[in-house]
Amino acid sequence: MLIAGHAKFLKLHEHEFAEELDRSGRAGVDYARKNPRFKPRTGKTQAANDYKIIRTKTRGKVRLYNTAKHAAALDRGARPHIIRAKNKSLAFKGRSGEMVFRRSVRHPGNKPYRFLYGATIAAGRSFHGNMQQRMSRIANRF
Repeated sequence: MLIAGHAKFLKLHEHEFAEELDRSGRAGVDYARKNPRFKPRTGKTQAANDYKIIRTKTRGKVRLYNTAKHAAALDRGARPHIIRAKNKSLAFKGRSGEMVFRRSVRHPGNKPYRFLYGATIAAGRSFHGNMQQRMSRIANRF
């Protein structure tokens, strides 16, 4: 009876653990979308947030990431650099609203916004709080 109860507990624990990993990953992505820490221009960067669950034999981990090309520069910051045109020229609006064409521009760089770091912390807090409740519910069954 004790062995059967223990096996049932382990099965319930595994189920709750897998569900909570998924739920905390979604919470982290949601947090990153709602709290970007930078001024969103088009919304494409927030839409590119996602997560994956990495499982080992004894542990599980939620990894948040962003597939946008410039996400790493936003998250970790960027040093000043030169942006060169791939084709003939770069086109953008100038200060007075007219179109400006250049072969290259100097990007001043940017500070790190660490929006994925904040989302990872939020996902961890969500996981710990909810997993504690789930485990209490399982323990009360026995």
